[in-house]
Amino acid sequence: MLLLDAYRQVRIAHVRRQIRLITAACLITACVWLVCRVVPLVLALPPPLPDAVIDLVPIIIPLAYLMSGVASNLYTLERLVRRVASELLIVTLVASAVSATAVIAAQEWQAAVIWWALVLGVLSKPLLAWTGRLGGDRRDPDRSYTALRQARQLLTTSLDPMVLLGAIRDGVQGAFGRPPMAIYHGASDNARELILVQQDTFPDLPPALPLATLTNHLLRGDAVREAHELHVALRAATLSVAEEAAVRHQGIALWCVVRQGSDKVLAVVLIGTDVSFEPYRADDRRELTELMDAAGLALAHSSAYERVRQTEGVLRELFDAMRRVEDETAAELAREVHDEIINIYVQLNITSLQQLLPRVTDQAMRAELELLLESERGLSKALRIICERLHPTGLHDPMGLPGVLRDLTRRVLAAWPGSCELQVEGEAIPIDSTIQLEIYRIAREALANAVKHAEATTMTVCLRYPARPDHALTLVIADNGRSGKAIQARPGHWGLHNMHESARAAGGVLEFERALGGGARVVFSCPPSRNDAPEPLGARLVDQPLLSA
Repeated sequence: MLLLDAYRQVRIAHVRRQIRLITAACLITACVWLVCRVVPLVLALPPPLPDAVIDLVPIIIPLAYLMSGVASNLYTLERLVRRVASELLIVTLVASAVSATAVIAAQEWQAAVIWWALVLGVLSKPLLAWTGRLGGDRRDPDRSYTALRQARQLLTTSLDPMVLLGAIRDGVQGAFGRPPMAIYHGASDNARELILVQQDTFPDLPPALPLATLTNHLLRGDAVREAHELHVALRAATLSVAEEAAVRHQGIALWCVVRQGSDKVLAVVLIGTDVSFEPYRADDRRELTELMDAAGLALAHSSAYERVRQTEGVLRELFDAMRRVEDETAAELAREVHDEIINIYVQLNITSLQQLLPRVTDQAMRAELELLLESERGLSKALRIICERLHPTGLHDPMGLPGVLRDLTRRVLAAWPGSCELQVEGEAIPIDSTIQLEIYRIAREALANAVKHAEATTMTVCLRYPARPDHALTLVIADNGRSGKAIQARPGHWGLHNMHESARAAGGVLEFERALGGGARVVFSCPPSRNDAPEPLGARLVDQPLLSA
């Protein structure tokens, strides 16, 4: 009962294993006494062992106590003792059955019943329990790998390397009772060293490990190595100061390497001694190996994703630079056309013709000059329209967006047989010029796509000003298209991608919708100013990849 109470109160795996060993020693002693003393006495046979030897059997109880305190691998010792105890229980049961049969044969029925009930009551339950463990579930009752398996599942849910490394840490600490841990990780693909990114009760570790002799050796061996094996293997190798400090560290029990194939180390996980003070077993290393393999795949995907993101960033910088150059060039060209060609040359011709006409008396000559004057005026108007298309002047006015959109719909009507109207809802408020420019680009591209591909007869551009400062400005371009085609990017066409980039630049959300009765809607929402963007819009920022084109 004392051992049972102690076992229930203790939660340290090593101590619980010690109690089980002492209990098994007591059971072995009882079985030996029963077989060597009680059974021969019942059968009136001489004992199989001398009395002196039988009296020495209880010494295995303090011996078990001593061994449980000094043995380095209680797991193997316990398995051996359990098997011996199970075999002795079987022998004891057989001997007890033989004794009962002998008693029954002597017609001592009353004693036989009592003896048989005693044997069954005392031995059946322990026998079933021990043989059941040995023949059935062979797992350690104090070890659960659920945390490691949950960590493997978590590795499939994220591409953030810090989240992945955190899942490894939580899995190992959950399975082995928070042993000391440290994780080295390569910060980038071209890194020349592994950086210490996580450390838990593991002092005196170098802040970085170079990708040199140590990591090259880890690539060739098992994913999980015991520290003393690595120490022996690298005894004659030439190591750097950091590598030497890590390999010779006294607190490390296991080296776990996260690899990408056989040519690259992505991370190194260092695990200290198990809190149960036992060595890590083959089952532990097998589960850790599966975790490291899963981590290698997850971190490789994370690294590939990070490279894609970096490429996306470079492309976006180039795209933004191209647009800035395009805008500056268009604005400069429009300014030059307006100031130099229209206001100087064309306007000079118009002024000269206006001054010359009253002096001409020849009707034929006068008609020619009037025709030339109208041509110059038409040229001036056409050039002004071109300037507006290149760079609408209303975009510099914080209140000029409705006028710019109205001019856009008028130009569509001039070149398209359908109807196109602008609707403005709400009270006008100032809008940043950069946001107005992106809204203009989205509206221009949406109307052009509807004209070319939607087979529509009616289009509507609706600009809704926000009712409150923290609400969004909304632009809706709707058509009654009958083509039945979904709004999606086509190979070689960049219009939709440019619209997504305009939405990103304005800090808003761009959505494409199909109407139930046919047609489509392009809905764009954004804050009126980049400085006071409401949080919901910031959280929904559209980030359409350029590489998907």
